[in-house]
Amino acid sequence: MSESSPTPPVKPVIAAGAAKRANASIIGMLLAMFSTVAIVLAIVWLNPQQKADGYRVAIDVPAVAANAAGPAGFSPVAPTLPEGWFANYARWNPPGTDGVAFWDVGYVTGSNTFIALRQSITANPTWVAAQSSNAPVTGSRTIDGHDWELRDKPKGDRSLVRHQRQHHDRFDRCGRFRRL
Repeated sequence: MSESSPTPPVKPVIAAGAAKRANASIIGMLLAMFSTVAIVLAIVWLNPQQKADGYRVAIDVPAVAANAAGPAGFSPVAPTLPEGWFANYARWNPPGTDGVAFWDVGYVTGSNTFIALRQSITANPTWVAAQSSNAPVTGSRTIDGHDWELRDKPKGDRSLVRHQRQHHDRFDRCGRFRRL
């Protein structure tokens, strides 16, 4: 039986050039990451911040309504807005495939809720149903002495529809509206 002498563990020796090459890929990766982050941060910091009020274009709804009155065959409604509300579009839509031409105005309330107002003299029940997302009539509201149908889906938009001598006014507020 011979006793074996313990051999010291072998310590690999790496040449200086090989060690430099092994570290080069790590250093290159770190430099690439830092330069990428620096470029992205520079782009983000140099972009101007969006200002919500800076992009608001003043829409003169009464003037657009006056221009639309000729082709419409009626006087499109241009209500006086409460404080803090503004119009973000107003347009006359000629008849489409459904044959219904209508006045269309979009309003934003003081609480940033969108309201669409649509008015037509050629509206039919199919068009009214389509504009109110086929919501069933769930009640009625009286606003300023006018009776409106409430069309409401449980988790959808609510619409108020008023029928008046062949006119169909649609008052639609996307989101929640306060109970009147």
